[in-house]
Amino acid sequence: MLLSLFSWPVILLYDSACGFCMWMVSQILRHDTRGAITAVPIQSPRGDELLADLDPELRLASFHAVAGDRRTSGGDAFVPVLRAVPRLAPLARVVSLVPLPVLRAGYGFVARHRSTISRLVPARSKHAARARLAG
Repeated sequence: MLLSLFSWPVILLYDSACGFCMWMVSQILRHDTRGAITAVPIQSPRGDELLADLDPELRLASFHAVAGDRRTSGGDAFVPVLRAVPRLAPLARVVSLVPLPVLRAGYGFVARHRSTISRLVPARSKHAARARLAG
């Protein structure tokens, strides 16, 4: 099953120009007490390296998770990312029950509307997320 390709360590590539994206990644990292997730901006040299085979527009269309030689993107990456963090593993089990087409559609909706959704995240939360990701 695609959603269970890897557990950890995971490189999570995110759009560093998106407040909502940074906030979401920051929330995941808050729960990652064993350091299973390394957050990397898509717009960084490491992001360029890991996503070299993707058109730049596709790179920013979703977040990506890389472990070893495996990469998943968008809705397909939720379960591997959540599963890598023990405190989020129960959520991974719930999300894995969602049919993949539904998960992809839901992720696509959020990704297309992330600028609007970002307005719902308080500025102080986005600032804290930026600080956490910078540190």
